[in-house]
Amino acid sequence: MSTNPSQQQSQQFRISGYDALRAARQEVEDALVAPATEPAAWRGALDRSLEALEAAFTRHRTVSELPDGPLDQAVAAKPGMRLAAQRLRNEHPVLLEELASLRAMARAEGMDIEALRWRVSAHQDAVRRHMAKGADLIHEAGRDEGGEG
Repeated sequence: MSTNPSQQQSQQFRISGYDALRAARQEVEDALVAPATEPAAWRGALDRSLEALEAAFTRHRTVSELPDGPLDQAVAAKPGMRLAAQRLRNEHPVLLEELASLRAMARAEGMDIEALRWRVSAHQDAVRRHMAKGADLIHEAGRDEGGEG
């Protein structure tokens, strides 16, 4: 997949967005494993980390779904990837809705800390899988299928 200057700039933005998403996921992990000796403070720290993840994931969604963004570029390079790209698009609102739900749970008085940890951990796994599928899609779109003759 050749890139023009506009696509190169988009790629740099995408890479920095990926780094922000990865950093936000790490922030959530750190909040999850912190001792919950003071439940209200623990929930507050978790909510702030989920807020950062929500902002990073929203940016990821915006960049990914731009016209001529990475998903469109992958499909343009290999039209057979249209369904895989659509599946990734379909995951965006689901993952964002779950983040909103998790943030509400983190703010709820008396929320079961262990139940919240499990739900957030499951969401973290879903985001990690989403990122891996996106990386695979981009890699596959850029892979040259020609061979040496």
